[in-house]
Amino acid sequence: LLYTVGLWFVSGEHDLFVSIKPDERKARHFLYNAAKKGSADARQTYVVTQMNHPANDGVDNKGVALNFLKEMEADKTDDGFLRFVTTLKAVHRLKKEHAEKVKAMADADNYKAAFIYADILQASTLSMKSQADINKAMKEAEFYYNRVLMHYRDQKDDESRSLAARVYWNLIKYYVRLSAIEQYREQSQQAVLSYLEILAKMGDLMAASNLAVSYHLGDWGRQDDDASYAWTSWVRNCAPGSMYSQGLKRVNKEVTLKVPVEELDKRREKAPEFTAGAVCLEKNLPVRPGDAPEELTVPVAEDEAPAGDAASQDAGEPK
Repeated sequence: LLYTVGLWFVSGEHDLFVSIKPDERKARHFLYNAAKKGSADARQTYVVTQMNHPANDGVDNKGVALNFLKEMEADKTDDGFLRFVTTLKAVHRLKKEHAEKVKAMADADNYKAAFIYADILQASTLSMKSQADINKAMKEAEFYYNRVLMHYRDQKDDESRSLAARVYWNLIKYYVRLSAIEQYREQSQQAVLSYLEILAKMGDLMAASNLAVSYHLGDWGRQDDDASYAWTSWVRNCAPGSMYSQGLKRVNKEVTLKVPVEELDKRREKAPEFTAGAVCLEKNLPVRPGDAPEELTVPVAEDEAPAGDAASQDAGEPK
């Protein structure tokens, strides 16, 4: 619970029953106390948030973060090492020998290591100037991403589902970037829509919302209000009152109220064709900060935000 509240204050949280503004001091407080009580996720998030950003409130806790990082390094289990490497990558301290060890673990059929190594390869393309080098690195990355997807296909458990979702978001980020190059634009746009649809059918509400908006606006090379209506209705039925549902209010009006009744009836009939197989999860797939490209966010209209601000409650300073 401490970790969850800490996450809320890292980037803010807006949904049907809560509206919290980002607050660095309160995020630090909750994450620190969750970490001290043994939450590995909280410890990792504390390290990343404190080492990557200057303290806006004048409190510098990089020393505390470094101590947590040393504790992470002391964990010699496979999962502990992979968490340590992921954290090093996030704070720009990853060394070649770390990446080589992760690759060896991936080649030994550790699907978590496969994801992390692919993620490292993809991150390396950001500094490459040659498109040929980028294509080569991404071809290798996709090889390891596919290992994660095959594991999810075989297991279908929540942990592999979450990691598979991150694979698809990473691929979307790559193709969003690639779409800026004319010769790859059409291929990239098709890939973005394809991966969004896969995620949506896995139960990812953010992907389903973005798919609805993308089809309505034609952002990725295909304008289809029938598909937009189908995914808008699916999100609003799956998660009524949520930030995703609220974010689609305008699209919902345009694909329902601005068409003749007979056309709307046809859209209702066709809707199940687009959303066939989509799973409405009890809890939405977690998307970590940075997984989804900014180009795909669906903001909630300000005039529709629920009242109240839980951030007004004082959480106190960290120890």
